[in-house]
Amino acid sequence: MKNIIYTCAIRGCIEGVMRRVVMDMARAEGIEVVEAQISAEIMKRADEIFCTNTVQGVQWVMGYKQKRYFNKISRILQEKLLSWNYDSNEEQS
Repeated sequence: MKNIIYTCAIRGCIEGVMRRVVMDMARAEGIEVVEAQISAEIMKRADEIFCTNTVQGVQWVMGYKQKRYFNKISRILQEKLLSWNYDSNEEQS
């Protein structure tokens, strides 16, 4: 699961502005983004888990049950978010 971000597939609810920004930032960094149904098995195999929202930005999840996670990608995305200019990045796409 290296260099791939899995995000919940959206069905019938609000997609989320911060989710979209993080997905666009990840793609700009060459990180593949996959929308899928997230299961407990995927969470157990993941190297990292993070949540997003417009107030907190990117929030690293330290662990799930007995599993502990790294925070490499979430840290990069949180730092990038501080200087992200959506308009100029859209023009580059």
